Amino acid sequence: MAASWPRDDTRESFPEDDYRAYLISRNPPPIVYHSCGVRLKRLRVRFDRAVDAIDRMLHRVIEALARSKARR
Repeated sequence: MAASWPRDDTRESFPEDDYRAYLISRNPPPIVYHSCGVRLKRLRVRFDRAVDAIDRMLHRVIEALARSKARR
């Protein structure tokens, strides 16, 4: 036996129809999709910068040690 639901005939336009009309008429922002490759490239740049900063710091420490030994 099929269930029948009483329908209110006074409400012919459904709210979801209004929402659909809004979605069609709006001007959506462009979809920007960053692939995994772009994320990996950015991560690699950050990693390279961090390695360069550590390298510079170690070179300064080595130069400071060399200067202090040369003074003795």
